[in-house]
Amino acid sequence: MDLLNILYLVILTLALFSACLIGGKKYRGTVLYALAIGGAVNANFFHAGNYPIKIYGLDFGIDFVLYNIFIFCVIVMLLENGKKDAYLLGTSSIIAIMLSAVFQFIAELFSKGYSVTIWENLINFAFSSLASIIVLVIIVELISFFLRRNIIKNKYVLVLIGMGIATILNSPIYYALSGLVLGHAENVGYLLLSSFIGKLLTIGVAVLTLFLLEIIDKKRQEKLNKEA
Repeated sequence: MDLLNILYLVILTLALFSACLIGGKKYRGTVLYALAIGGAVNANFFHAGNYPIKIYGLDFGIDFVLYNIFIFCVIVMLLENGKKDAYLLGTSSIIAIMLSAVFQFIAELFSKGYSVTIWENLINFAFSSLASIIVLVIIVELISFFLRRNIIKNKYVLVLIGMGIATILNSPIYYALSGLVLGHAENVGYLLLSSFIGKLLTIGVAVLTLFLLEIIDKKRQEKLNKEA
């Protein structure tokens, strides 16, 4: 069962990142927005706490795939369209997280009545948004700095740096805030470990996806040159 669950997660990761290849250069912005917002929002629902996937004693959630597809989309947008568009994509996704949290809060309040749990859920979403804002600013500003000063121009290295920073910062910030404020610190170590392992998997797939995007764009440009 453990190996089967690993296979399922690998297939899911490949499938989601493959979606970045849909539509070609012309519709890439639309695809990136759909994947980024969908990934950022749903990562807050489909995590190990709500939907644990048992693998060798650790609880995994598909949130590590969903969140890193969001990060990858922001980085691709930054590399292809610049800083302003990357911030617009990132902030749109984070706003969508909080809107989803508010809608969930209202729906649960109306259907189940007042409880501490619905407030905890709202606070968790807020912590997730805060962690994402911190990661977004650091990634966009650092990669922009590297490009502006010609320190690092290799796209693959920049993707590795950006997604590496997101992996190192996002989960610890979120779990630290949640654990300190809400007192959910008992399983933080195990959740962090599974999150790191999962996100490392997605970094490798992200680099492969960028490689395929580059090939697709190159072939498309060669075709346009021949037709001209």
